[in-house]
Amino acid sequence: MKRIILLIICFWMFIFNINATDEMIYFYVYTPNGSQIKIKIEEDEGNLEYFWYWDFYRFFEIYGYNESLVTILAPATNTYTCQDFAWIISDGGPVCIFASVDDIPKFWEDGSYEETTEANADKVYYEGAGHAAVKSILYQGMYVSKWGFGPLVRHPYNLTPYEYSSDGLIKKTYYRLKCPSEIKDKTFTTTDVNIRTRCDTIKVSNTIIEAGANVTVTSNSQITLLPGFQAKAGSTFYAKIEPIDFDVDNPVLPATPAPMPSLQRTFFAPVVNDDITLLEEVKMANTTQKIAIYPNPASNWIVVKTSNPEKLQYIEIHNLNGTPLKRLSNVANSEETKINISNLPAGIYFVVVSGIDILQNFKFVKE
Repeated sequence: MKRIILLIICFWMFIFNINATDEMIYFYVYTPNGSQIKIKIEEDEGNLEYFWYWDFYRFFEIYGYNESLVTILAPATNTYTCQDFAWIISDGGPVCIFASVDDIPKFWEDGSYEETTEANADKVYYEGAGHAAVKSILYQGMYVSKWGFGPLVRHPYNLTPYEYSSDGLIKKTYYRLKCPSEIKDKTFTTTDVNIRTRCDTIKVSNTIIEAGANVTVTSNSQITLLPGFQAKAGSTFYAKIEPIDFDVDNPVLPATPAPMPSLQRTFFAPVVNDDITLLEEVKMANTTQKIAIYPNPASNWIVVKTSNPEKLQYIEIHNLNGTPLKRLSNVANSEETKINISNLPAGIYFVVVSGIDILQNFKFVKE
């Protein structure tokens, strides 16, 4: 009788878990080449020692009890696993879990990563073991990986609890980021599309940003829009130059999905009234150009100051809808340009500074 009652309880727990899964809210992240990855956010349940002790015991049973072999970098948690850390978190993404393991191969199938040797690898994938690790930057021959629900660990590249299976030695495949990243033949229809790469350059071609879509592309130093790129009226496309600063050897894990970036460091205004279709290549590159806008807030005047005035071509003021309100064209060779804003209603505006290798937006407040 006790056994029957226990089975009934387990059955209802199983049904409850299915319903809970059905009600889970999902998010999306993207590979460096723009393939969509479905993720979920888990609450930290704590008290996971049972799970991660098992992995450590298995490790020490195989290789002998030697604590110097491993270094714990972050505590045990159920909020992410090895695959999530290797492919998403270590490249600046949120703390999350793959909603489907079937999405993992997209990182190499879409060309974001390419197979290589251990010496040239960024990451290693343990085929058949459900494990992945990221190469340490500071410690030669070492990798960083999450051991199940256990801690984040730095370890020798060939020493983990996942080296062997019942069939023998696990096959390891090594991957490196393929640069430049390329977003091509894509159509984006949703908000909060955030594509990041550690490559210096990301190229975008034959890609459509539909009305209502909100897309951000981030690279280390250059974004190139190629013919076939189209941003439709009502869409927003941000081209952002900002290196990924996640340090795999000293990880500071973000707590929530990455928010949309501000316009302060972006290069492309919202598309409001007309479609934009590129017929020739456009490059947006990081430069040594230093631009300052002051005062902010301002009442009657703002000053645009630049370190390389010979590269300036235009300075515009836009409202929040992206509509140009003022345009100054005779600004070349002027280190400081003073702009009269006394006739503008109080509110928030953007100064758009453009020129040779320059296209930047700055937000200011009109009092």
